[in-house]
Amino acid sequence: TESSDLSKYTTADRELSTVSQIYIDPRTGEVTYEKPSSGGGTKPQTEPTQEAPPELLPFDYFVAEDDGTSALNAYLLSQLSMGVYSTALNELEFHLDLMEKFQPQGISTFDIDVKMDHDSGCELAVFTIGKATVIAFRGTSGLGTTNPDRDVEIDLMDVPIKVKVNEKECRVHQGFWESTDGVYDWVFEKALEAHLDGQKIYLTGHSLGGARATVAAFRLHYDDGIPVHSLQTFGSPKVGDIDFKTMFSDLGPNDVKLAEVTERYVVLGDPATTFPEKEAIGVNWKGPIWVYYHHVGKTHNINPLTGTNSTAYDIDFDSGEIFFIPTASQWYGFLNGVGDNEHMLYDDALLYEVVTDNQYVDIKDLLLEHESVVQTAIGE
Repeated sequence: TESSDLSKYTTADRELSTVSQIYIDPRTGEVTYEKPSSGGGTKPQTEPTQEAPPELLPFDYFVAEDDGTSALNAYLLSQLSMGVYSTALNELEFHLDLMEKFQPQGISTFDIDVKMDHDSGCELAVFTIGKATVIAFRGTSGLGTTNPDRDVEIDLMDVPIKVKVNEKECRVHQGFWESTDGVYDWVFEKALEAHLDGQKIYLTGHSLGGARATVAAFRLHYDDGIPVHSLQTFGSPKVGDIDFKTMFSDLGPNDVKLAEVTERYVVLGDPATTFPEKEAIGVNWKGPIWVYYHHVGKTHNINPLTGTNSTAYDIDFDSGEIFFIPTASQWYGFLNGVGDNEHMLYDDALLYEVVTDNQYVDIKDLLLEHESVVQTAIGE
């Protein structure tokens, strides 16, 4: 039996026993050795550097598959609806403005597209948020637009014109329909592209923007067969007559009724949600022939608990339409943009709803931190 005494090995043998790597050149047969580091032992292995997980931002929490019950989704959509109010006078400035507002909240500059149409006064943006594509329309604004008087003209064009959609006729507000028509080809192109990519399509807007979003959703869903996953409006006026409202309950793509995926938020006392009421379309022997306008979808009523400058709100979800007559001071605040009038409380109310809900406690501070980004930008 051989001795286990290492003394019999030569110095070269002992050195070879400590070699950590042997390399043989396949062409020459030359053998080279690599010794371990002077510290002895096994040569340390370099661990691959693990990157820290990316910081999550507000829009990372947007749920594309939401069924309309997420207050967080509604809040984020209200942010987009308010964020598209801009002082930009061309599309490049508009894009840069939205990038400044929403990139810190988690929407890449490459996921924002914009459209400004001078003739219709319509301005809107398309946001790609994960598996959702959101089309957000700007509401009435007389400042910083390429056609500052156009929005008011559109609001006042309240003659109920007859239109045909999906082989059915109804009457709609002329101004809302025609201003949306000015950008509809672009909207259709973006919506079709998103649909073919498997995206969930959302439409949203505040005030006049909500009315435009309603018209666009109606046409996409029923005329062009592009499924609208959700329509969410904030402080929107009425758009069409009883036939228009009835058609919202027709089955569309994927057997979805648009009325069932339409979420309409109303701050009680907001004058914008009360008009137009009715318009005459002719006269017979009995007198004027009236067309009455109607709201569509599910109504979520927001009650400011401490008045116009409220810091607390109660939202009564899917509570149905509540009739109210705005006060003179509410009309004054609305028409003159005075203070935090009811028409401008939607994102504040929904933020309050989210941050006071225990299920969102882990992101409360994040939402409060980034809420100011959009609000500051809007006020500039």
